[in-house]
Amino acid sequence: MTEEDETKDEVAEDPERERVRVAINMLRQDFDELKRLAQEDGETVSGYLRKALATERYLKDRTRSGGRILVEEDGVQREIVFR
Repeated sequence: MTEEDETKDEVAEDPERERVRVAINMLRQDFDELKRLAQEDGETVSGYLRKALATERYLKDRTRSGGRILVEEDGVQREIVFR
């Protein structure tokens, strides 16, 4: 059994890891930007969307619990406020 077969078996045993095919509509420029960002990170578009979702989940979890998101640039800290 190959490593790929083992991964497929793990996904089949865990319904939360089941893959689904999704079709979405977006502006061409947004899709082009998504592809560019994915390529910069060496990711597929799907992989990049998974990372973006995980980032969004993390930021929402932190801010909902009272946390703040800070960015420091040139020695100056600024709070990022998400709406």
